[in-house]
Amino acid sequence: MRSTGLPVALPNRTSKYTYGECSVRSHAPATRRSPEPAPGGVSTIGGVRSRYTPRPSINSEDGEDEDERLDARTEPSDMARRNREPVVMKHIVKRSARALLFDGEGRLVLIKRTRPGQEPYWTTAGGGIEPEDESVEAALRREVSEELGGRIERVRQVLLLTEEVPGGVRLQYVFVARLVSMDPSARTGPEFDDPGRGTYDVVRVPATRDALATVRLLPPSLAEFVRGDLHGLVALLEHEDGRTS
Repeated sequence: MRSTGLPVALPNRTSKYTYGECSVRSHAPATRRSPEPAPGGVSTIGGVRSRYTPRPSINSEDGEDEDERLDARTEPSDMARRNREPVVMKHIVKRSARALLFDGEGRLVLIKRTRPGQEPYWTTAGGGIEPEDESVEAALRREVSEELGGRIERVRQVLLLTEEVPGGVRLQYVFVARLVSMDPSARTGPEFDDPGRGTYDVVRVPATRDALATVRLLPPSLAEFVRGDLHGLVALLEHEDGRTS
C-alpha cells in the first residue's frame, strides 16, 4: 500500500475518543486532537476508540497478518509519563477497513484462517484501502464483496486501531454492519487460489461472550473490544434496523 502522505496527530499509546455529538475523552491535554473519523459517520456507543501501538510491524508476505495481529499494549505504570509527552505527527503509510458483520439472525460472521504450520485463528472481513476507493466505507464494501461475495447495510464506524510502523503509522478503521446477503462462491482474489495462504472458511458465531471465548479472534485488541461492547454493537444495529424499517 502506497503512503497517503497524510499526517495524523497521535497521543502516545492508547486514548479513547468520542466523535459526533459527544465530547473528547482523553488522558491527553484538551489541545490534543484525535485522527479524523472516516466518512459516513461514527458510532457513539462507548466512543470510538483510538489505540496506538508503538512497536515494530510483523513481517508478512501479503500484509494481511500485519492488520490481523495488530495489538495495543498499555502499561498503567506508564500513564504519568505518557501524559507529559507531546503529540507526535505521523504519516499514514497504510490504511485498512474491517467489518464486524452480523447476519439476519444476529450472529457474528467471521473468517477462520488456517495456514500451514500455524494455529488457526479467526478474523473479520476487510483489507487495505486502495487509491481508487472513493472512501473508507467504499473500500469496506469492496472487501466484503471480494472476501464473502457479500452485501452490507447499516454501516457505522466503531473503532480505530493505530500502530506505529517504519515510516509512520498504520490505521485500521473498524465498522459494524448488517450482512444482508452472501455468496461465498462469488468470492474473488488471488488468495483463494493460492494453497500457500491456507484456507478462508466463513463461520457464524453466536453473539455471546461465551461463544466468542471459543475462537481466537485477531487482533487481540479487536477481540477485547468486541467482548466488552458486544451488547452495544448488537443494540446499535437493531436501532439502525428500526430507523430504516
